[in-house]
Amino acid sequence: MLNRNSLSHSISPEKLHQLQNFLTEQCNLMGKPIIVETTNMNGQNLHANAREISDIELSVLSGIDVILLDQETSNGPAPVDAIKFVSRALAQAETLIDPGKRYLKMKR
Repeated sequence: MLNRNSLSHSISPEKLHQLQNFLTEQCNLMGKPIIVETTNMNGQNLHANAREISDIELSVLSGIDVILLDQETSNGPAPVDAIKFVSRALAQAETLIDPGKRYLKMKR
């Protein structure tokens, strides 16, 4: 499980995305699932912004297997709506994946 908030205390923020991509690639190569804990919609906001939608899309495109919601479902005002939104965003992002290309990249 990759907790970006915890990692951001150990490395500089500008290196966080590179580290996430590296760890994701390593897990994918070893056939291990990778979970990213994220905070989309800032816990209390019911409307995602472009940054949050982009974060979901980039996670999917980089090979993340699971996005773990935290504040949205534990203390957000509308946990079911948060899950529905993220589910729709994930489904849309997954349409951008070419499984054949990903398989060939991992096979190298």
